[in-house]
Amino acid sequence: MKIFRIVTAVLLFISVFGSFGASLASDITGAVYYGVINAINSAASEAIAVAANISGMETADFINSGYLNATATNCAIRNASGVDAPFMPGVGANPWVFYPGNIASSGVANYILYVKGVTGGKIVWFPGATGMTVPNTITAPGANFEFTFTNVFINTDAGATKNIIEHFEDATHGLRLRVSSSVSGTVEGIVSAPGGTFTVSAAGIATGEHDITIGLSGGTLTLTIDGVASTVASDAVPAIGAGWTFCLDSVVMYVESIAYSQGGAPVSAWAWEYGTTFQDSIGANDGTPSFRTTTTDADVTATLSSFMPLNEPDAPAYSVSDSPDFITGVISANETPLSVNGTAALDYPLKELIDSVSDDGDLPRQWLPTILGTLCVLFASMIASYFLKSSGGMSIFVKSVVNIVGYGILIALNIFDWWMLLIFFIFEQSIWFAAKERRE
Repeated sequence: MKIFRIVTAVLLFISVFGSFGASLASDITGAVYYGVINAINSAASEAIAVAANISGMETADFINSGYLNATATNCAIRNASGVDAPFMPGVGANPWVFYPGNIASSGVANYILYVKGVTGGKIVWFPGATGMTVPNTITAPGANFEFTFTNVFINTDAGATKNIIEHFEDATHGLRLRVSSSVSGTVEGIVSAPGGTFTVSAAGIATGEHDITIGLSGGTLTLTIDGVASTVASDAVPAIGAGWTFCLDSVVMYVESIAYSQGGAPVSAWAWEYGTTFQDSIGANDGTPSFRTTTTDADVTATLSSFMPLNEPDAPAYSVSDSPDFITGVISANETPLSVNGTAALDYPLKELIDSVSDDGDLPRQWLPTILGTLCVLFASMIASYFLKSSGGMSIFVKSVVNIVGYGILIALNIFDWWMLLIFFIFEQSIWFAAKERRE
């Protein structure tokens, strides 16, 4: 456990301070809690470009416990160098998913989760198999439109139906943005119109995160990837009745946002949100997303291994003067107390001297009077015994009366408490029984 805490502290230090000078999107200066996420590759070969589920995390539980806000956006995940990792909080029963990238054979990649008091975490959408569908209520693209995909991670290996945009009815009516079905590393924008099929392509695109824009303006179809534009002359996109599908998981691992404009004016925009619908933040064309629920590499597992406060809580300052007055009224009594702080309420001979000796010796004031009173009773009992013997009698009854009178005087002076008389009766009864046994 001690080693684990040391390792965690080192990771935390590096995550917070090791990336000064780098451009960070998230702000964790106000973070309240953090956790360690371990992504483990159990295979003997390197895991490449992995999207991994995180076990041990339930979004609803985090929200109900006050760790996350209602939108699950006050969080961030960073790697050990302090760089933000793309991630998606789970919606409903779906798991959290994040992108640890490449993990060495039999290796472990450690990440830090920060929650509460956090802003700017790299929250993205990891689409499921069906991507996101939007009904055909969007203004038709026509001859002047633009779609923008920000921080979209695409797999550029060639393959069938690797569509980023699909709005297609037939061979002469449709718009597609896809990875080539035959040439790896090639992204294509295709307009299908009655006047022909118009394709603009960009080659040499590596699998990874990109910014992609496709648009048509002035009869020119433009595909721009990371600031590099490719163009081709094109007819307008014809109006069709089919809906829209974005970001099939066969090509898109994650995307931060999607925006659509018409004639230079924003029309619709979508991004991940905590819910089963991605609301159109500009128009009224809400999307219905699917979510990734599996890890892209079965040999990779990720677990939230710890979760704790970022800083130990401090008790607020407090002074004795802040204590409340529990007794605010004046307590009075109608009867004279028998004793106050161990001092008899009635005076008796030599009381001041006895109290003075007790105080000088740090003794309770009741202690010496109790001893002296007991000796006086014993002395009176011995005198009674002496006179009884001298007269030839030996009445236990007389001695008992002498003792009771002595105890009574001491109780009246508050030297003895009344319950001591009960103890006397117990001993006295024992003496009576013993005397009776001796006579018999």
